Amino acid sequence: MPNGPRRRLAAFGGAAFFLLLLVAIRLGGDTLYDYPANPAPLAFPSNTVIICLAGGKHRIEAAFELFAAGVGEQLWIIGAGKHANVSTLARTQASDIRIPLERFDKIQVENESRNTIENAFAVKRLLDHNPGIKNVVLVTSPYHMRRSLLMMEHHISPEINLIPFTPISADFGGTDWWHSWYGFSLTIAETIKLQLARLLIPHLSYF
Repeated sequence: MPNGPRRRLAAFGGAAFFLLLLVAIRLGGDTLYDYPANPAPLAFPSNTVIICLAGGKHRIEAAFELFAAGVGEQLWIIGAGKHANVSTLARTQASDIRIPLERFDKIQVENESRNTIENAFAVKRLLDHNPGIKNVVLVTSPYHMRRSLLMMEHHISPEINLIPFTPISADFGGTDWWHSWYGFSLTIAETIKLQLARLLIPHLSYF
């Protein structure tokens, strides 16, 4: 075959491979956001605790907004950092949200866990000390929800109903993650982490 047609064929093959790769990345990224949409304001069940996994933008703000609206009997903020407390988090991340004093006293902050696996262990310990709780509203970023649900489902009782809730003001989600390099790179990285978590979870033990 002459060099010209061979080069055109190679170029076509390369373009086709690149297109297929983009399609695979898009489909793989979309699956990361495959979980139920946020419930309607009046659809949250009673006997509920809000659990917010700290560490991402807008998460604490979203959890405070829910709690201020009357959702949940308690609010637990998990993995907030060594020196964080309720007052500093309210002042720095939810300064415009007003929570009644009697509900403000029902907010707990967990400071020890440093990643999603440790978050799950911390949540398990808290739920073990509160056996009456049957519903959990899990608040975290859209890109982080699938892995968080996977970790929580592995460690807490199957009788507990996990309700995902993502911040409405999140920078990106399932409909636009590919619109920016930030959303694209974070989604691909988190998709890889999710697959690794599926491999590792059977080997994790409780502590």
